[in-house]
Amino acid sequence: MKRIILASLWVTLVSITFFLPLFGIAQKPNYTYQNPADGKARIVFIYTFIEESVIENLYVRVPFFINDTLVCRMTNNHYSVHDVEPDTYKLSVQLAGKKIGKNSFNETITIKAGEIVFYKFYNEVGFLKDQSFFKPIELSKGERLLRFFREENKCVQTINFKPAVIKNKKFHIQLQAGVSNYTSDYTNWKSRFGDPLVTNFNPFTIGGEFSVRIGRDNHYLGFELYSNKQPPVEITPPFLNGEKRFIRVNQIGFLYKYFIKIDKKNRISIAPKIGLGIVNVDEKTNDPNFSDNTIEANSGLSFSLGLHPEYRFSKNMSIIMSSEYINGSIKAAKRDDLNLNSFRLLIGVKYQFDN
Repeated sequence: MKRIILASLWVTLVSITFFLPLFGIAQKPNYTYQNPADGKARIVFIYTFIEESVIENLYVRVPFFINDTLVCRMTNNHYSVHDVEPDTYKLSVQLAGKKIGKNSFNETITIKAGEIVFYKFYNEVGFLKDQSFFKPIELSKGERLLRFFREENKCVQTINFKPAVIKNKKFHIQLQAGVSNYTSDYTNWKSRFGDPLVTNFNPFTIGGEFSVRIGRDNHYLGFELYSNKQPPVEITPPFLNGEKRFIRVNQIGFLYKYFIKIDKKNRISIAPKIGLGIVNVDEKTNDPNFSDNTIEANSGLSFSLGLHPEYRFSKNMSIIMSSEYINGSIKAAKRDDLNLNSFRLLIGVKYQFDN
């Protein structure tokens, strides 16, 4: 009989402790909810299955994150309060773990001073795995729910969280257009004929880049391709007056970039760039003495230095400018060795993404 009585008491205790709180009754409220301090904002997470038909995983300690920082691990029928500075924050939740995982649910919010936002945790049971997420709920509903639950006392309540930072993605695609200034000089022409053979032209230039992050967040390797075609230009030697040239310069090569953050959120940055590749000069003339009109169609090595400031206006898109100096050296050209100097100024857009 004694064993039966003890077993009955144990079952009653378990029922009161574990099952009745599920329905929001027989639990002494611990309601300490107040407005946030002056100048602060408030984020409230609620973990309950009262409104759900699912009753499994009730006592799993679900981790909640702000800006990838673990701020609370809660069991069912609890809530957590977090006072933060007005800013943009990344909120995350997952079913288990102390660090952000690949399957975490994330949402970015911007919160103002004095504002209070409520997020309620949900867990959908799937065929192969569960899906954990949260949704914002109305202020009145959130306040009503808090009166039935306990505040989790092992959570980070007030902390100066770092502002949400937009991280550089793994792959960058960049398309640009602008103007270049080219000066081509046949290096031995002056010593042989008394006058330099110099062509200066300012063509419209288009091109693009593709780069991949290596190692740390700010280092990128990639390749580039730029091309332009110049309208007919007259060349400088007096004895060639009247002759016009049609010049196309193509450049292809490899590049290295290092991104330097200007602001804390990584929206504004500047990237020094070094490039090494091949430059091709295709020069034609209207002089009838050249049967195929071709004077030069030779390639050589090119070296470039650049500076790329950019402004990130979304997670994946940026406006970018490029100012670059390029030097190309072509040996054993048809007429003579050719030295090519260029400065280009371009503007374009960049799209970045992860695989």
